[in-house]
Amino acid sequence: MTGSELSLILILILLVRIVLIAAPWPAALLVAAIAAEAGLARGLAAAAGVVLAVLVWVALGWAGLAGLASHGPWLTVLSSVVLLGLATATARGPLGQGAQGPGAASAFAALGLTALLHGTQPGLALRWASQPGQIADLGWNALPGLALVAALYAALVFGLSRPRPRAAYARHARTVQAALAGLYLLGALLALLRLG
Repeated sequence: MTGSELSLILILILLVRIVLIAAPWPAALLVAAIAAEAGLARGLAAAAGVVLAVLVWVALGWAGLAGLASHGPWLTVLSSVVLLGLATATARGPLGQGAQGPGAASAFAALGLTALLHGTQPGLALRWASQPGQIADLGWNALPGLALVAALYAALVFGLSRPRPRAAYARHARTVQAALAGLYLLGALLALLRLG
């Protein structure tokens, strides 16, 4: 491994870490997998799904409707159902029932799936919609915060859609998809346990 390859890997790890801190992990992992499997265009569409979900919660917060939408267990249940569905779909490749991973979807489907996954995360509602115009736990204004999240996701997609990361993903696709399916399943189970 050359010094430039090692530097690229370290930069990508740093970007993934920043994105995981900036947003709930299921969507970050889905965007990363789509970018590594399907390339830049579909990866950017998936990243746009994250931004769309945040915009919806910010708009609900400004309209005063976020409290109604985010209270109660329904959002956690919906999040669990989405994660279980994603775990099932992602596990099909490693189980030999389909070689296609999350990147097999069209750009529009990638946008919709990521928006649905990210939009149903209860933490997202609390972070972006509980204080209209502010990011609750950071005290930042919502729109510059949203721009930062969009830039971080774009950087993640750009980094993972390059030829070498895509080749590495292709070599280990079944293993990565199995790990993703396990993480999505774990996320669904943890969300359901919080209900009890």
